[in-house]
Amino acid sequence: MRACFNFCSLIVLLAAVTRTQAVDRLVNYQNDPDLALAMQHDYELNGGDRLVGNQKTAEKHYLAFLAKAEDSAQRTRVYVQLGVLFSTSYDRRKGEKPDWVKARRYFRSALKEEPERYSRAMIRARLGQCTPDVPAEGRLRTRIETYKWLQKVASGDLEKVLIPATPAAQPVRPGELRGMQSLLRNVMLAEDTNIIAEAAHTKNPWHGLKQVVDLLPGTPAAERAQHLLKQPQMELFEERISTIDETLPSIDVECDERAVGSSEQTAGRNPAPGAVAEHATGGRFNGQTIAWIVVSACVLIVLTTWLIRRKRCSCRTDGPTPGLP
Repeated sequence: MRACFNFCSLIVLLAAVTRTQAVDRLVNYQNDPDLALAMQHDYELNGGDRLVGNQKTAEKHYLAFLAKAEDSAQRTRVYVQLGVLFSTSYDRRKGEKPDWVKARRYFRSALKEEPERYSRAMIRARLGQCTPDVPAEGRLRTRIETYKWLQKVASGDLEKVLIPATPAAQPVRPGELRGMQSLLRNVMLAEDTNIIAEAAHTKNPWHGLKQVVDLLPGTPAAERAQHLLKQPQMELFEERISTIDETLPSIDVECDERAVGSSEQTAGRNPAPGAVAEHATGGRFNGQTIAWIVVSACVLIVLTTWLIRRKRCSCRTDGPTPGLP
C-alpha cells in the first residue's frame, strides 16, 4: 500500500510538471538525427504512440546525441528524459520495465549539468530520485533538500536563474515567467504534503517529523509536523528514540549501484516494489502475521459452523415426537 502511494505520488507530480505550459521543454533545434530518432521512440514525446515507442532504442539515440551535445541546458533535458524512460515511461506489454537504479543515475547526471538554475526539467531531476526502492528516510532527505532549493529560487530573482528556452538566450516573455512562477508554487504546495507523508513512513515517524520541524522551520510542512508530534500516539516513538542514534541514518542512494553491479542484474534481483516499501518502512504486516490471521479466521469459521449445526440438532431433539399426545 505504501509502495503504491509513493509510486502514484511520483507519477502524479511528474505528470503535473510535464503538463505545465513552461519555457523548458526538449526541442530539436538543430535537427539532429539522433535526437530526432530518440524523441520519436520516447513514449512521452511521441504522443504516446506505443507502436513506435521503444525504451532501449530511445536510450541508444539519446546517448548518441549526448556524446556530441555541448549546451548544458539541452543536455539536462535529455538526461531527464532518460530518467523518465526508466521510471515512469515504458510499456510492459513489450517486456519493458522500470530500472530505478538507472533512472536515478540519469537524474543525477542532469543535476551535474545544471546544479543551481531553475527549470521544469530540474524539478523532475530532483524529485525523480524518490523512486519506490529508496527507503523512506532517503526519500525524505531528497524532498527536504529539494524544498530548500525551491525556497532559494522563490526568494530570489526567478528570471535570472531560469534556464533559457533556446540555446540562444532571449528575454523571457511575461506569460512564460508567470507559468514558471505558478509551477514553483504548485510544486512547493504538493511537497508540503509529500514531505509529511515520507516522514510518517520512516521507521521512526517521531524522528522523521522532528527532522521536518528542525530543517524546514516556518513552512506549512513544519507546522503540520509539529501538530502531529503532539498527538498521543507519537509518545511511543519518542520513547524509542532514546535507544537509537539521534541522527537520521545515512542512506547512500548510490550504494545500490556498487552493490548490485549492472542495472540488468538489479532488475532480476530486486523484490517487488510493495515488498521493498514494507521492508524499508518497517511494514506492520509480514508473511508470518498474515498466515496467523488466515489460520485464525479459518478456525473461527469452522467453530461458528459447528455451533450453529449443534444448535439446530438440539432444537430437533427437544421438539414433540410425532404421533404422541
